[in-house]
Amino acid sequence: MTDDPWNPFQSEDDFNLASWLVQSKVAKSQIDAYFAEGLDGTDSRSFRSAYTMRQHLDILDPFGEHLEGRKPLSMMVDMQQLSIIGILLTVSTT
Repeated sequence: MTDDPWNPFQSEDDFNLASWLVQSKVAKSQIDAYFAEGLDGTDSRSFRSAYTMRQHLDILDPFGEHLEGRKPLSMMVDMQQLSIIGILLTVSTT
């Protein structure tokens, strides 16, 4: 694990935004529109589209092992990482 608990996200705010977007089942097109229309109000996000958000989520589970259930979630010891795995599970079903 890295010293930065929010990695690959830039900050807790980035993680929370990604978490909310996924858990709220916001469509990819709406995520892209949110950033394209400047509704975020900042240029400092670590992701600026649904695609780059998904890239960040894929970094956390590069082989889809947790998404596909090949490894138990208990292998992820960091609670923040467990939260992200929950997001990945939600993304994979939408």
